[in-house]
This record gives sequence, C-alpha cells and structure tokens, in this order.
Amino acid sequence: LDPVANEDNTETEAFEDGKQKPGAAGATGTNDESMEEWEEEVEEEVKKVGGWLSFVFMILMIYTAYQMSENPDGICASLCRLVITVIGCILKILLIPFKYIIGGGRPSGGHYMATPDYRDPYGSRHMELT
Repeated sequence: LDPVANEDNTETEAFEDGKQKPGAAGATGTNDESMEEWEEEVEEEVKKVGGWLSFVFMILMIYTAYQMSENPDGICASLCRLVITVIGCILKILLIPFKYIIGGGRPSGGHYMATPDYRDPYGSRHMELT
C-alpha cells in the first residue's frame, strides 16, 4: 500500500514533474478550456440577471415616485420616509467617531433655537382678566 513503491503506473496521474499534463484533468476535474467556457457562461448569466434586475428596479422606482406624488400620506410614502429616516440615523451613528475627530462635537458660539410652547395658546401662562 506504499504509493512510492508503486511508481510504474503513472499513466493515470494528472501531474508530471510538478506540472499538469496537457490533456489531464486538474484537481477540480476540469481543464483550462472548460474552466474558461464555464466562466463565460456564468458571466453571460450574470449579465442577463443584472439587466432584468435593473429593469425591474427602474419600474419600482418610477412606481414609488408616482405613489409619493399622488398619495403622500399613503403606506408607500410612509415606508419610504421611514426607510430614509432609519438609514440617516444609522449613518449618523456610524459617523460619530469621525465627527469628534474632526472637531465637530457640539456647536460652539451659536445659540440653540428656542422653540415656543405651542400648548400655551396666548404665549403666557399668567393672564389677568379684568
């Protein structure tokens, strides 16, 4: 059962002197020509699928824009606003370290905008009726 002792049957081996024989199958069971053909077939399939997906996504984007303009309070518009808000929040969280490295922690020198209390109908809680 020693592989070195049985060296007279080298006709079925795929390698000779460390190089692949011209007509022999490689470790994957395919030679270079069939591998290139396979890669070309895969590339053609990827082009077809990519083309169809691009077409479908363009149609969906047009439909989304139509729904946003015709029904701004509908479920499609609400989901779009939600997705945009979530993506914006995730990006802000991911960019926090860069914001502090650059030096843009809190705004300095500016004043925060004072928002009025809209629950108070006349701007003052202490009204005197005479």
